Amino acid sequence: MDIADAKAEIDTLINNARFRCFRPIRVAEILHRSRTVSEVALEEPESYRVESSRWRDEMSRRLTGKASSSSRSYQKDFSDLIDPSSLAELDEVNRAENGLVESYIYHRLKHDKWGSLIAARDYINESAVNEFTFETYMELTTDVGGLQDDALLEIAVYALFNSIAEALDAKAKLEIDNPQPDLLNDFSSFIATFMGLDAGETTFETLVDVHRAGKATYAADKGVDIGTNFGTMVQVKYVTLSRENINDIETNSYVDRVVVVCRGAEKDVIERVSKQLGFERVRAIVTISDLEAWYGTALRSYQDQLGEPLLRHLRSEFNEEYRGGDTKVPPVDDLIAERNYDAIELLGIWEIEAADDTA
Repeated sequence: MDIADAKAEIDTLINNARFRCFRPIRVAEILHRSRTVSEVALEEPESYRVESSRWRDEMSRRLTGKASSSSRSYQKDFSDLIDPSSLAELDEVNRAENGLVESYIYHRLKHDKWGSLIAARDYINESAVNEFTFETYMELTTDVGGLQDDALLEIAVYALFNSIAEALDAKAKLEIDNPQPDLLNDFSSFIATFMGLDAGETTFETLVDVHRAGKATYAADKGVDIGTNFGTMVQVKYVTLSRENINDIETNSYVDRVVVVCRGAEKDVIERVSKQLGFERVRAIVTISDLEAWYGTALRSYQDQLGEPLLRHLRSEFNEEYRGGDTKVPPVDDLIAERNYDAIELLGIWEIEAADDTA
């Protein structure tokens, strides 16, 4: 078998891989160990057959936050991984060229499998206020990398909500209209703990607090995504609203005032259906066009006041959402630098652009 045929097997593994890329990572780590660890011998498959699944899982956790959950027997089976003669051919080239094949695999994974998520991170973290647009931001989603529409919308609403509240020094006020002395006295510790009112106080004022309900709450739940300390709860659902959608929202919401953010909704139709069905807690329907307009106003007309805070909140929430767990941005650049892969020129059949043309 020649090197072109062997490389074609690698390309097939990469082209068919999902976001975790378990199989190409396993091959890359076998080649890396063969090149750098003396006790690994490709002519003796038992020297790496079992251990290679552990090497793969270690690298998969590092890059994508998750190890393979396949059965042990499946993980030990090389029959559908790569032909042994292909692996030997790749190993020979990889050793001679100081990690060329390893570098190719990880550069292609970065470009083809993780590129959208990395590009999203870079756009959000590196764009200047006068360059950032909500439209481009919402175009960053990808089915491959786990960057979902609901997540971006939730983060966008949260950032705008917080930025405007901060700029206005918005405050929330709690006031007791029926101050019964005995009840206030007997439950003074409870009231102090849960209402923030010390003995003798009947009003409490604090800055508006806006918070997201938790990481990845957009994934198939029907609960509140963004909460406040003044009674408005926000559900971010990147779906076209229907009678069934509204019913789910109404049934599963436990607050009096709900704002729904969604796409594809015609406000007059949704509001009419809500009224007909008696869904009074859905107080407002916010669409993508509303958010586009508000972001445009914030970034153009109030750039000095809202621009930097808006991007700060976007960056903070995006980086928190995608820095770990199942939705992390793969830190593949760290691996490339650590193993000095960028010092290896990818030319000829190993050129990434050429690989993309045949992918």
